Amino acid sequence: MFVGVPLGTLIGQQFGWRITFGFVALLGVAGLFGIAKLVPDLPAPEGVRLRRELAAFKNIQVLLANGMTVLGFGAEFAAITYIAPMMTEIVGNADSSITWLLELALVSGAPRNCLGRRRARCGARGSRSLTVRYRPEFSR
Repeated sequence: MFVGVPLGTLIGQQFGWRITFGFVALLGVAGLFGIAKLVPDLPAPEGVRLRRELAAFKNIQVLLANGMTVLGFGAEFAAITYIAPMMTEIVGNADSSITWLLELALVSGAPRNCLGRRRARCGARGSRSLTVRYRPEFSR
């Protein structure tokens, strides 16, 4: 996400959204071939059944962990969706600066997540205050 979103924005601004989608598709195909070539073909261990593997989803902790992951990534992508219009229409930055603003927003998220994880050990109140107060990419 640190590289892909700003790079996709740059390609889209220079060449159009269709080229961006084509580039992403090519990366996906390259990844598919890379996996097929580099991942060894191992036999499945005995006693492993799909039903047994799916039974893990009966555990509430597994469901909560997956739900938090989905909500977290969904929130990040939702925020990314609105960064460009906010920075151009509301703040008044040039369209050409969007790539770097996205990079700043995404890169600043990594240390913020690390700090939030440390603060979360102290309780939910500490981690929430960090998230609300520290958003340097939106201050002007």
